[in-house]
Amino acid sequence: MHLVFVSNETDLPYTKAGGKKTLAPHVAKLKAPKGFLVRCTGLNAADAITWVRRRARLDDAAAKYLLTRTGGNLSATASVCAKLALFDQDAGSATIDALVAESPTRDFTDHLIALEKRQALLALPDLDDSQRPKTIALLDSRLDLLERLHRIQIAGKTWRETTGISPFLMRQYLPYAKHYDVASCTQRRRVLAMIDDVFRQGARGGVFESLVACW
Repeated sequence: MHLVFVSNETDLPYTKAGGKKTLAPHVAKLKAPKGFLVRCTGLNAADAITWVRRRARLDDAAAKYLLTRTGGNLSATASVCAKLALFDQDAGSATIDALVAESPTRDFTDHLIALEKRQALLALPDLDDSQRPKTIALLDSRLDLLERLHRIQIAGKTWRETTGISPFLMRQYLPYAKHYDVASCTQRRRVLAMIDDVFRQGARGGVFESLVACW
């Protein structure tokens, strides 16, 4: 039997003593011969653009635009690339927008985060019951990101000075971070928890409309 432990931290945990970095003891115990440590990092911006261009006939600008629209999510990007591969000509931003918008979960989530409540309500009919728990989870994840981006704004940093966050996610959500301080994110998490609870109990009518109203 094998066990796999995964962390979303940007690097392995180290302690510093006398200018020397030492792997944290609880992690060091996992090293060979007991196990293996594998440090996996996401693609940087240039590699991500190259990755997209291998899958679809896009120039650098269009590939970058697609990654920005999907927030750097490679799964969503690959789905759009598969559709773009069917086109006989280069796709522009309007085509990319249309294909990205075919994901009801992301469409609703992005409108709500941007505080575009009318558009979020208009996107609700395309969001079936099987997608709604996933939507709650995505919103919760985005709140973590937005709260972190808000702290970056308060500190006066730019996205170029920040590590550990996809640059495409940063470009997409940084303009809205000013609306997501710690207090407002805490309140929205309470709303999400309430919506998740009533949805799991079988309620359907007006549940997500209430989420939009309370956001």
